[in-house]
Amino acid sequence: EERGWKVINTEEEDTARLYPLTNSVIVPRPIAFVKDTPTNVRNGFGFAINIISEPFVKNANVASINAPSKFDEWTINGLTKAPSIHVKAPRVKESAFNMECELFQAIDITLPVSGQITTTMILAYIKYIHVHNNVLNERGVVDITKYKPIARLGDISYGRVGDVFRLARPVWDREKERIESVL
Repeated sequence: EERGWKVINTEEEDTARLYPLTNSVIVPRPIAFVKDTPTNVRNGFGFAINIISEPFVKNANVASINAPSKFDEWTINGLTKAPSIHVKAPRVKESAFNMECELFQAIDITLPVSGQITTTMILAYIKYIHVHNNVLNERGVVDITKYKPIARLGDISYGRVGDVFRLARPVWDREKERIESVL
């Protein structure tokens, strides 16, 4: 375990404890750090998913430059490589939440008529999770207001998590009579 980080071996952790942690942090769409993601995840060496936070979104955006595939975006983005435990790919040190992954399946999504590949859906086994202690709350889940994740929305648009509020989930035993009276 690194200083200031909680490192979780997913093979040794109860999935009931992993779900709330991952659910508290994954925003609409993780931003893949390399533009050649489908090719790179199929190489068999594993990969890292790094969730981007507001303070370094511009640095992460530099990695989207349309440079040749052999060009190393690390040389120009100003971010720091951090070693992974299980996979060869480095993590982004500035990211408060990283997942080390192995490929489960890569599914090319194609246009029905032309067969042209438009995107690739990547399903992965999460082998290790790295979450910085300074974004965890007292229950061990990520506090979004400290984490400040950025979501890639499409085109060149990104989104911030704005005002955060809590809303208790309804409980059937408490709501059953009211619901049945309306139906």
